Amino acid sequence: MSQMEFLHVLREQKHRHQSQDPRENFPQLECKRYGFECEFVANGRIENIIKDFRKHTLQEHYIDYPEGVIMKFISRKYGKVYNPPPETSESSIS
Repeated sequence: MSQMEFLHVLREQKHRHQSQDPRENFPQLECKRYGFECEFVANGRIENIIKDFRKHTLQEHYIDYPEGVIMKFISRKYGKVYNPPPETSESSIS
């Protein structure tokens, strides 16, 4: 599933659970949900969540999560599993 397809599925799910408060309709990731004693929350558009969560976890927790891992965090939380394509190593590129 491409990132665009994933975003489409996420938007469909979001529309099914519309809230009166538009801020509640954006996905979010909370550090405490992933085992950290931390109150940081990344929310907004998917691109911003990925960028903000990666930056925060690297600076504050010294963990550099790949984009695909954060996409899985989001998809598991919101009900659709996203499997990014496998990363290619330099040795497998001809």
